[in-house]
Amino acid sequence: MINERFVELLESKMIKNSILWALVGKYNPIVHVDRTVYPAHAYPHKTEKILYPEFELKGPGKFNVKELRRRFCPEQEKGFSVGGHDMYKYLRIIDLLRYCINLADILAIQARGVKFFRSNFSGEALFAWASVVQSHGGSLYVPYLVERDGKVVIVWQLLIIGILPRIPILCHAKK
Repeated sequence: MINERFVELLESKMIKNSILWALVGKYNPIVHVDRTVYPAHAYPHKTEKILYPEFELKGPGKFNVKELRRRFCPEQEKGFSVGGHDMYKYLRIIDLLRYCINLADILAIQARGVKFFRSNFSGEALFAWASVVQSHGGSLYVPYLVERDGKVVIVWQLLIIGILPRIPILCHAKK
């Protein structure tokens, strides 16, 4: 694993060799997140409201993707798919929603590119449960990050659709 001090030197521009950064950058598991402004550009046009706006800018300014906690709800642990509404209700009941990754987190991961995504999340969908929105028609949507056609894209999924048993709930550590 790459020494974190070395990565800090790269990020602080003490080492300015762009070729070296290109070689090492994809292996750096640290993601920097802008928590100063709502990512309004990334919401679907049909958004009426963000259900928990207080969670939208919550979280660390930088985090190690390898240290995200992977959780599963009880039905997933038994090998069953879970309805999106049931998953969302479960996260609210056990008070885990506030620690789940949000839209700002998946935007920051997306910005790192497809090589970074593949090396850390290959074959996974990263659901940002802290960023569920309601449409004008009343439907609920959750954003998730996935690789499609060689690109890392954000998709907004209706909560009526089920979540596969192998898709984890990703959370920041509780403080």
